[in-house]
Amino acid sequence: VPIDASEILILACPQCQFMTLKVASLDGHLKEHNCRIHVKLNKCKQCGMITNSDKVIEEHLQIWHPSKDVKENIAIVFDETYNQDKPASEPKAVTNAGGGGDAQKSGKSSIAGLPQINLLQLMYMAHGPVEINLPGSYQLDRTKDGVHACISFMPSFLNRTVGENFMESLKQDLSWKQLTLTTKDGKERQEPRLTCYVGPDFEYCGNKFENCNDWNPKLKDLKEIVEKAVGREFNAVICYMYRNGRDSLGWHCEKEKPLGEHPYIAAVSLGQARYLEFSRKGREDRYVRLRSAHGDLVVTEGAIEDLYIHRIPKDPMARRTSYTFSFRYINPVKKAEEAPKAAGASGDSA
Repeated sequence: VPIDASEILILACPQCQFMTLKVASLDGHLKEHNCRIHVKLNKCKQCGMITNSDKVIEEHLQIWHPSKDVKENIAIVFDETYNQDKPASEPKAVTNAGGGGDAQKSGKSSIAGLPQINLLQLMYMAHGPVEINLPGSYQLDRTKDGVHACISFMPSFLNRTVGENFMESLKQDLSWKQLTLTTKDGKERQEPRLTCYVGPDFEYCGNKFENCNDWNPKLKDLKEIVEKAVGREFNAVICYMYRNGRDSLGWHCEKEKPLGEHPYIAAVSLGQARYLEFSRKGREDRYVRLRSAHGDLVVTEGAIEDLYIHRIPKDPMARRTSYTFSFRYINPVKKAEEAPKAAGASGDSA
Protein backbone atom coordinates (compact mmCIF):
# COMPACT_ATOMS: atom_id res chain seq x y z
CA VAL A 1 0.00 0.00 0.00
CA PRO A 2 1.64 3.34 -1.07
CA ILE A 3 1.27 5.17 2.24
CA ASP A 4 3.85 7.57 3.65
CA ALA A 5 4.91 7.27 7.32
CA SER A 6 3.69 10.85 7.91
CA GLU A 7 0.11 9.60 7.38
CA ILE A 8 0.35 6.91 10.06
CA LEU A 9 -0.99 7.30 13.60
CA ILE A 10 0.33 3.87 14.69
CA LEU A 11 0.53 0.35 13.23
CA ALA A 12 0.55 -2.54 15.69
CA CYS A 13 0.81 -6.28 15.19
CA PRO A 14 -2.38 -7.97 16.53
CA GLN A 15 -0.31 -10.98 17.60
CA CYS A 16 2.62 -9.48 19.51
CA GLN A 17 4.13 -6.18 20.73
CA PHE A 18 5.61 -5.03 17.41
CA MET A 19 4.74 -1.41 16.51
CA THR A 20 5.84 0.74 13.58
CA LEU A 21 5.02 3.79 11.45
CA LYS A 22 5.81 2.04 8.15
CA VAL A 23 3.37 -0.16 6.23
CA ALA A 24 6.25 -2.10 4.65
CA SER A 25 7.69 -2.89 8.08
CA LEU A 26 4.35 -4.20 9.36
CA ASP A 27 3.87 -6.18 6.13
CA GLY A 28 7.24 -7.90 6.50
CA HIS A 29 6.71 -8.56 10.18
CA LEU A 30 3.25 -10.16 9.74
CA LYS A 31 4.59 -12.60 7.13
CA GLU A 32 7.03 -13.95 9.73
CA HIS A 33 4.23 -15.17 12.02
CA ASN A 34 3.30 -18.82 11.81
CA CYS A 35 -0.46 -18.20 11.81
CA ARG A 36 -3.23 -16.42 9.89
CA ILE A 37 -3.67 -12.76 10.87
CA HIS A 38 -6.40 -10.45 9.60
CA VAL A 39 -5.38 -6.82 9.11
CA LYS A 40 -7.28 -3.76 7.93
CA LEU A 41 -6.14 -0.16 7.71
CA ASN A 42 -8.59 2.52 8.84
CA LYS A 43 -8.30 6.01 7.36
CA CYS A 44 -9.76 9.24 8.76
CA LYS A 45 -11.79 10.90 6.00
CA GLN A 46 -11.20 14.31 7.57
CA CYS A 47 -7.39 14.46 7.72
CA GLY A 48 -6.17 11.25 6.09
CA MET A 49 -4.42 9.75 9.14
CA ILE A 50 -4.21 5.93 9.15
CA THR A 51 -4.03 3.15 11.75
CA ASN A 52 -4.90 -0.55 11.92
CA SER A 53 -6.51 -0.08 15.34
CA ASP A 54 -10.29 0.47 15.43
CA LYS A 55 -10.03 2.05 18.90
CA VAL A 56 -7.25 4.48 17.88
CA ILE A 57 -9.09 5.75 14.79
CA GLU A 58 -12.30 6.21 16.81
CA GLU A 59 -10.47 8.13 19.55
CA HIS A 60 -8.65 10.19 16.91
CA LEU A 61 -11.98 11.32 15.45
CA GLN A 62 -13.48 12.01 18.88
CA ILE A 63 -10.49 14.17 19.87
CA TRP A 64 -9.54 15.95 16.64
CA HIS A 65 -12.89 16.00 14.81
CA PRO A 66 -15.48 15.95 17.60
CA SER A 67 -18.27 17.41 15.46
CA LYS A 68 -18.07 14.57 12.94
CA ASP A 69 -19.88 11.22 13.05
CA VAL A 70 -17.27 8.56 13.85
CA LYS A 71 -18.58 5.68 11.73
CA GLU A 72 -19.25 7.83 8.68
CA ASN A 73 -15.73 9.26 8.69
CA ILE A 74 -13.71 6.02 8.70
CA ALA A 75 -12.63 4.55 5.36
CA ILE A 76 -11.04 1.09 5.03
CA VAL A 77 -8.09 1.39 2.63
CA PHE A 78 -6.65 -2.11 3.11
CA ASP A 79 -8.25 -5.40 4.20
CA GLU A 80 -6.28 -8.64 3.94
CA THR A 81 -5.58 -11.90 5.74
CA TYR A 82 -1.92 -12.84 5.97
CA ASN A 83 -0.53 -16.41 5.87
CA GLN A 84 -3.66 -18.03 4.40
CA ASP A 85 -2.09 -21.50 4.42
CA LYS A 86 -1.42 -21.40 8.18
CA PRO A 87 -3.71 -21.95 11.21
CA ALA A 88 -5.70 -19.02 12.57
CA SER A 89 -3.98 -16.86 15.17
CA GLU A 90 -4.77 -17.25 18.84
CA PRO A 91 -4.44 -14.41 21.31
CA LYS A 92 -1.26 -14.63 23.37
CA ALA A 93 -1.51 -14.55 27.15
CA VAL A 94 -0.32 -11.34 28.77
CA THR A 95 2.59 -11.98 31.11
CA ASN A 96 2.17 -10.32 34.47
CA ALA A 97 5.06 -8.04 35.29
CA GLY A 98 7.01 -8.30 38.49
CA GLY A 99 7.74 -5.36 40.78
CA GLY A 100 10.76 -3.45 42.00
CA GLY A 101 14.19 -3.33 40.40
CA ASP A 102 13.75 -6.55 38.39
CA ALA A 103 10.84 -4.99 36.52
CA GLN A 104 12.89 -1.93 35.68
CA LYS A 105 15.77 -4.05 34.39
CA SER A 106 13.51 -6.30 32.31
CA GLY A 107 11.64 -3.38 30.83
CA LYS A 108 8.32 -4.57 32.23
CA SER A 109 5.95 -2.44 34.25
CA SER A 110 5.28 -3.41 37.85
CA ILE A 111 1.51 -3.29 37.15
CA ALA A 112 0.17 -6.81 36.68
CA GLY A 113 -2.08 -7.55 33.73
CA LEU A 114 -1.19 -4.63 31.44
CA PRO A 115 0.16 -5.55 27.97
CA GLN A 116 3.88 -4.78 27.64
CA ILE A 117 4.60 -2.59 24.60
CA ASN A 118 8.17 -1.88 23.55
CA LEU A 119 8.48 1.49 21.81
CA LEU A 120 12.29 1.53 21.67
CA GLN A 121 12.44 0.89 17.91
CA LEU A 122 9.52 3.20 17.14
CA MET A 123 10.98 6.04 19.20
CA TYR A 124 14.18 5.94 17.16
CA MET A 125 12.23 5.82 13.88
CA ALA A 126 9.62 8.47 14.59
CA HIS A 127 9.85 12.06 13.41
CA GLY A 128 7.34 14.06 15.42
CA PRO A 129 5.19 13.01 18.37
CA VAL A 130 4.34 9.39 19.10
CA GLU A 131 0.86 9.35 20.61
CA ILE A 132 -0.20 6.76 23.19
CA ASN A 133 -3.91 5.91 22.85
CA LEU A 134 -4.27 2.34 24.09
CA PRO A 135 -3.93 0.86 27.59
CA GLY A 136 -0.55 -0.72 28.23
CA SER A 137 2.92 -0.36 29.72
CA TYR A 138 5.21 1.38 27.26
CA GLN A 139 9.00 1.09 27.37
CA LEU A 140 10.35 4.29 25.82
CA ASP A 141 14.07 3.98 26.39
CA ARG A 142 16.75 2.52 28.62
CA THR A 143 19.92 3.68 30.34
CA LYS A 144 23.39 2.33 29.66
CA ASP A 145 23.08 0.01 32.66
CA GLY A 146 19.80 -1.41 31.36
CA VAL A 147 17.16 0.41 33.44
CA HIS A 148 14.08 1.04 31.29
CA ALA A 149 12.06 4.26 31.15
CA CYS A 150 8.41 3.18 31.40
CA ILE A 151 4.97 4.79 31.14
CA SER A 152 1.85 2.78 32.00
CA PHE A 153 -1.51 4.09 30.76
CA MET A 154 -4.81 2.86 32.23
CA PRO A 155 -7.79 4.69 30.63
CA SER A 156 -11.03 4.78 32.66
CA PHE A 157 -9.25 3.50 35.78
CA LEU A 158 -12.10 5.15 37.71
CA ASN A 159 -15.57 5.04 36.19
CA ARG A 160 -17.27 8.38 35.52
CA THR A 161 -19.52 8.36 38.60
CA VAL A 162 -16.76 7.42 41.05
CA GLY A 163 -14.44 9.99 39.49
CA GLU A 164 -17.04 12.74 39.74
CA ASN A 165 -17.67 11.93 43.41
CA PHE A 166 -13.95 12.27 44.17
CA MET A 167 -13.66 15.45 42.12
CA GLU A 168 -16.62 17.23 43.69
CA SER A 169 -15.40 16.41 47.19
CA LEU A 170 -11.69 17.18 46.75
CA LYS A 171 -12.11 20.45 44.88
CA GLN A 172 -14.05 21.77 47.89
CA ASP A 173 -12.19 20.17 50.80
CA LEU A 174 -8.50 20.55 49.89
CA SER A 175 -6.48 23.68 50.66
CA TRP A 176 -5.63 24.87 47.15
CA LYS A 177 -2.94 27.56 46.85
CA GLN A 178 -1.28 29.45 44.01
CA LEU A 179 2.44 29.04 44.67
CA THR A 180 5.28 31.25 43.46
CA LEU A 181 8.36 30.24 41.52
CA THR A 182 11.69 31.91 40.84
CA THR A 183 12.59 32.25 37.16
CA LYS A 184 16.10 31.89 35.74
CA ASP A 185 16.58 35.66 35.85
CA GLY A 186 15.76 35.73 39.59
CA LYS A 187 12.23 37.10 39.31
CA GLU A 188 9.31 35.66 41.26
CA ARG A 189 6.01 34.93 39.58
CA GLN A 190 2.86 32.98 40.36
CA GLU A 191 2.54 29.46 39.02
CA PRO A 192 -0.17 29.04 36.34
CA ARG A 193 -2.17 26.49 38.38
CA LEU A 194 -3.31 25.79 41.94
CA THR A 195 -1.49 23.25 44.14
CA CYS A 196 -2.15 21.24 47.29
CA TYR A 197 0.44 18.96 48.90
CA VAL A 198 -0.19 16.25 51.49
CA GLY A 199 2.64 14.16 52.95
CA PRO A 200 5.94 14.35 54.85
CA ASP A 201 7.95 17.58 54.90
CA PHE A 202 9.19 18.17 51.37
CA GLU A 203 10.72 20.86 49.16
CA TYR A 204 9.47 21.04 45.59
CA CYS A 205 10.25 23.65 42.96
CA GLY A 206 11.65 25.96 45.64
CA ASN A 207 8.53 25.72 47.83
CA LYS A 208 8.83 24.16 51.28
CA PHE A 209 5.91 22.03 52.47
CA GLU A 210 5.89 21.47 56.21
CA ASN A 211 3.29 19.99 58.58
CA CYS A 212 1.13 18.85 55.65
CA ASN A 213 0.60 15.22 56.64
CA ASP A 214 -3.10 15.52 57.56
CA TRP A 215 -4.87 13.31 55.02
CA ASN A 216 -8.38 14.20 53.92
CA PRO A 217 -10.51 11.00 54.20
CA LYS A 218 -11.58 11.15 50.56
CA LEU A 219 -8.01 11.72 49.38
CA LYS A 220 -6.86 8.79 51.51
CA ASP A 221 -9.56 6.62 49.89
CA LEU A 222 -8.27 7.57 46.44
CA LYS A 223 -4.69 6.79 47.52
CA GLU A 224 -5.69 3.33 48.72
CA ILE A 225 -7.52 2.57 45.47
CA VAL A 226 -4.40 3.47 43.47
CA GLU A 227 -2.12 1.52 45.84
CA LYS A 228 -4.23 -1.60 45.42
CA ALA A 229 -4.15 -1.29 41.62
CA VAL A 230 -0.39 -0.80 41.24
CA GLY A 231 0.84 -2.85 44.21
CA ARG A 232 2.81 0.02 45.76
CA GLU A 233 2.51 2.14 48.90
CA PHE A 234 2.47 5.94 48.79
CA ASN A 235 2.88 8.48 51.58
CA ALA A 236 2.52 11.74 49.64
CA VAL A 237 0.49 13.37 46.88
CA ILE A 238 0.86 16.58 44.89
CA CYS A 239 -2.54 17.78 43.70
CA TYR A 240 -2.84 20.18 40.78
CA MET A 241 -5.87 22.19 39.68
CA TYR A 242 -5.77 23.52 36.11
CA ARG A 243 -8.61 26.02 36.12
CA ASN A 244 -8.80 26.29 32.32
CA GLY A 245 -6.62 25.90 29.24
CA ARG A 246 -4.43 28.84 30.24
CA ASP A 247 -3.14 26.94 33.27
CA SER A 248 -0.20 24.61 32.64
CA LEU A 249 2.83 22.83 34.06
CA GLY A 250 6.20 23.57 32.44
CA TRP A 251 8.92 21.14 31.35
CA HIS A 252 10.51 19.44 34.38
CA CYS A 253 11.54 16.09 35.84
CA GLU A 254 10.97 14.63 39.31
CA LYS A 255 14.53 14.27 40.62
CA GLU A 256 14.25 15.49 44.21
CA LYS A 257 16.50 13.38 46.45
CA PRO A 258 13.69 12.15 48.79
CA LEU A 259 11.98 10.45 45.80
CA GLY A 260 14.84 7.98 45.48
CA GLU A 261 16.97 6.94 42.52
CA HIS A 262 14.09 5.88 40.27
CA PRO A 263 10.83 7.59 41.38
CA TYR A 264 7.58 5.67 41.00
CA ILE A 265 4.69 8.09 40.46
CA ALA A 266 1.01 7.27 39.86
CA ALA A 267 -1.21 10.14 38.68
CA VAL A 268 -5.02 10.11 38.49
CA SER A 269 -6.74 12.67 36.24
CA LEU A 270 -10.23 14.05 36.88
CA GLY A 271 -12.31 16.56 34.95
CA GLN A 272 -11.23 18.11 31.64
CA ALA A 273 -8.91 15.96 29.51
CA ARG A 274 -5.41 17.42 29.07
CA TYR A 275 -2.32 16.38 27.14
CA LEU A 276 0.66 15.01 29.08
CA GLU A 277 3.85 15.26 27.02
CA PHE A 278 7.27 13.61 27.46
CA SER A 279 10.41 14.79 25.68
CA ARG A 280 13.79 12.98 25.60
CA LYS A 281 16.44 15.12 27.28
CA GLY A 282 18.61 16.64 24.57
CA ARG A 283 16.50 15.08 21.77
CA GLU A 284 13.39 17.09 20.94
CA ASP A 285 12.51 14.68 18.11
CA ARG A 286 12.04 11.88 20.68
CA TYR A 287 8.62 13.01 21.83
CA VAL A 288 5.64 11.13 23.34
CA ARG A 289 2.26 12.39 24.40
CA LEU A 290 -1.02 11.01 25.72
CA ARG A 291 -4.37 12.60 26.44
CA SER A 292 -5.24 11.91 30.06
CA ALA A 293 -9.01 12.14 30.51
CA HIS A 294 -11.45 11.90 33.43
CA GLY A 295 -10.67 8.79 35.51
CA ASP A 296 -7.44 7.83 33.68
CA LEU A 297 -4.34 6.61 35.54
CA VAL A 298 -0.77 7.22 34.33
CA VAL A 299 2.23 5.60 36.05
CA THR A 300 5.85 6.56 35.40
CA GLU A 301 8.72 4.43 36.67
CA GLY A 302 12.25 3.23 36.07
CA ALA A 303 14.56 5.71 34.34
CA ILE A 304 11.81 7.97 33.00
CA GLU A 305 12.91 10.90 35.19
CA ASP A 306 16.58 10.34 34.24
CA LEU A 307 15.98 10.36 30.49
CA TYR A 308 12.82 12.46 29.95
CA ILE A 309 11.25 15.74 30.96
CA HIS A 310 7.48 16.18 30.93
CA ARG A 311 4.84 18.90 30.97
CA ILE A 312 1.13 19.69 30.68
CA PRO A 313 0.98 22.41 28.01
CA LYS A 314 -1.54 25.20 27.65
CA ASP A 315 -4.62 24.13 25.69
CA PRO A 316 -6.95 26.77 24.21
CA MET A 317 -9.62 24.08 23.72
CA ALA A 318 -9.74 23.20 27.44
CA ARG A 319 -12.53 25.30 28.97
CA ARG A 320 -13.31 23.23 32.04
CA THR A 321 -11.24 22.54 35.16
CA SER A 322 -8.80 19.62 35.25
CA TYR A 323 -7.32 17.93 38.34
CA THR A 324 -4.25 15.71 38.69
CA PHE A 325 -3.50 13.73 41.86
CA SER A 326 0.13 12.62 41.67
CA PHE A 327 0.92 9.95 44.28
CA ARG A 328 4.50 9.09 45.22
CA TYR A 329 6.63 7.79 48.11
CA ILE A 330 8.94 10.28 49.83
CA ASN A 331 11.87 8.97 51.84
CA PRO A 332 12.62 10.72 55.15
CA VAL A 333 15.30 13.41 54.83
CA LYS A 334 17.50 14.46 57.73
CA LYS A 335 17.03 18.05 58.78
CA ALA A 336 20.67 18.79 57.96
CA GLU A 337 20.12 17.76 54.35
CA GLU A 338 18.61 20.17 51.90
CA ALA A 339 16.40 18.78 49.17
CA PRO A 340 17.44 20.11 45.74
CA LYS A 341 15.09 22.12 43.57
CA ALA A 342 13.32 20.26 40.81
CA ALA A 343 15.10 20.18 37.48
CA GLY A 344 13.28 22.45 35.12
CA ALA A 345 11.44 24.16 37.96
CA SER A 346 11.54 27.40 35.98
CA GLY A 347 9.82 25.73 33.02
CA ASP A 348 6.64 27.69 33.75
CA SER A 349 8.43 30.86 32.75
CA ALA A 350 8.58 29.72 29.14
